[in-house]
Amino acid sequence: YRYGYRHPLLSQQGKHIALVMDFGGGTFDVSIIETTKDGDISHSGRNSRPLAAKSIPVGGYFVNRMIAEDLLFESIKDKKKKKFAREMLKRIHSFEGITDAEAGFAPDQEKDFAQNFRELLRDIEGAKIRICKSISNWNLNSDLSRSVSHLVPLRSDPFDAESKVYEISLTADRLRKVFVETVWNNRLRDAILRAVNRAKTELKNKPISVVLLSGG
Repeated sequence: YRYGYRHPLLSQQGKHIALVMDFGGGTFDVSIIETTKDGDISHSGRNSRPLAAKSIPVGGYFVNRMIAEDLLFESIKDKKKKKFAREMLKRIHSFEGITDAEAGFAPDQEKDFAQNFRELLRDIEGAKIRICKSISNWNLNSDLSRSVSHLVPLRSDPFDAESKVYEISLTADRLRKVFVETVWNNRLRDAILRAVNRAKTELKNKPISVVLLSGG
C-alpha cells in the first residue's frame, strides 16, 4: 500500500479499505487493510495491521513451470515416458534449486531430464516476457492472434540430454490459457477469496474501495 501511496487515487487523504495483491517471482501475497482517515497506515491500533492476509508460493517461476509442463506433455507421445515425467516433476519441486553436484547423484535418465527441464524453464522465461510485452489488450475475450508467438526449443527425448532439438510454438493464446486454467483458477483465485472471507467480519459490510496490484 505504501508503495502506491502517491497514486492520485490514494493521495486524496481519504479513508480506504484496500485489497493489495503482490505477484512476485516466487510468491503471491494478498492482504486487506483499512487506512486512517488520512488515507495512511497507522503505526498502532486497528489500522496498523491487515484485516486479513494470505500468502502462497506461486509466482513468476510457477507460471514458467506450468507453461513448461504444458509444452512438455504435448511433446511426449510415449505413455510410459509421460508417466515417468510426471513422477519426476512430483519428486523435484524446484528444478532451479538443483545443484550440479546433486544432479550428479541421480540416475542418468533423471539427471538428463532435470537438465533438459531446467533449460526449458530458462527458454520459457524469455519467451513469456516477450509475448506479454506484445499483448495490448488483456481482456480475457480479446483476440491475441496478432500478438507475438515464440518458438521454444525442446528435446525430442526429455530423458536424453543429447537427443535432437526441435521447436514448438508458444502463442499468446496458449500462455493465457495456461495462466487462467492452472494459475488463476487453481491457485490465485482461492487465495484472494480466502482473504476476503476472513476480512468480512471486521469489514462489517463496508466495501473494498481500492484494489492495488504490485510486483513484476
